Amino acid sequence: MQATFVQDGNTIDYTPVGAVAAGEVVVQGAIVGVATMAITAGALGALAVRGVCDVVQAAVTFAVGDAVYWDADGNPYNGEAGTGAATTVPTGNTFMGFALAITEATDLTIRLLLRAVESTSAETYALADLSDVDATLYTAGLILVADGTSKYADVAVSGDATLAATGALTLAADEKNLTFLLADVASGQALPVTSTGHVEIVSTGADTRTLAAPTYIGQMLLLSHKTDGGSCVITCATTINDSANNTITMTDVGEAILLVAKANGANKRWMVVSNDGCTLSTV
Repeated sequence: MQATFVQDGNTIDYTPVGAVAAGEVVVQGAIVGVATMAITAGALGALAVRGVCDVVQAAVTFAVGDAVYWDADGNPYNGEAGTGAATTVPTGNTFMGFALAITEATDLTIRLLLRAVESTSAETYALADLSDVDATLYTAGLILVADGTSKYADVAVSGDATLAATGALTLAADEKNLTFLLADVASGQALPVTSTGHVEIVSTGADTRTLAAPTYIGQMLLLSHKTDGGSCVITCATTINDSANNTITMTDVGEAILLVAKANGANKRWMVVSNDGCTLSTV
């Protein structure tokens, strides 16, 4: 025989050092039980660890389904201070079960479902208890990052930004440049307009590009002719100046044009801020 059935687990054996009164809440480690009858000191008795109980509560409110914790030296409403009470506060207290009724802060008891055996361990799990998470420090501002194999670890944000415990991300003063290198495209394709940035045009012959309307007001786009393999004609979806020009032609290395997005009625339109050598025309 590998095992012997003892009992259904609704109650557990308990032998108290001191006498226990009927209805007294008893905490053993992470398990909370209720004495259904008086137990004499040193005598074998039983504690209910499953079932529905009415338990004295502190001056707090419960909603149905709220987690209930036992504060061993809590103050029951309208009862003797320091004798213990059910509360909503988990810190320093022991999980009992879940509220089955709504209560006000002036109610004497909360009706709850005891879940001391099934749920207590789950209620106290931490990240480090997960098999794929390394030991965690819970230091303010750390983030959980995969290590590239099979684990996660909490690490500090480093480099050009810092992360506060409130979630606020701060860029270093010299790293607040919002202009990014945007990839050039092949002849005949559309230049990227997803964000503010600069595109280094590399022409390989009589190239063409298209430029869609800007994504947002204030967006800036710097186009520069990095490699001259031939001219590059860029046809814009909007006009780019008061002369109604909509075409930019680059013929020599170093030519560049800076565009910024502005409101044009209900639409967004590119506007030339600076032009160094590019030819502007209307097609």
